[in-house]
Amino acid sequence: MPELRPVHLIYGALVFEYVDIAKALRNLRGLCLPNGILAALLQLPKEGAASVSPSPFVTLKELSSIMRLAPPDVFRGGAEELGFSLLCQKLMTLKSGKPFSLQTFKLQPRA
Repeated sequence: MPELRPVHLIYGALVFEYVDIAKALRNLRGLCLPNGILAALLQLPKEGAASVSPSPFVTLKELSSIMRLAPPDVFRGGAEELGFSLLCQKLMTLKSGKPFSLQTFKLQPRA
């Protein structure tokens, strides 16, 4: 197993919908250097739209059974409990109408 060294930037886009958020954040906390940045792109619900978009890649449909949208406030609370402080949050909407939340955090050095 390769050794993982802490990094200055962690970016997770559309992955937190498929993992246990609390466990993932604890793991990312250990991989982030003090004053490092964690950026997370979270898909938001859209009434009348499937969470997993139609795609020519039919195996993606299998993901719908394990996908759970991660509420931004829950993600933020979990990150803040571990010492990350919110730098910014931006809501974005694709032309299709599918909304997303981009949250950026900074890991505070331990006292």
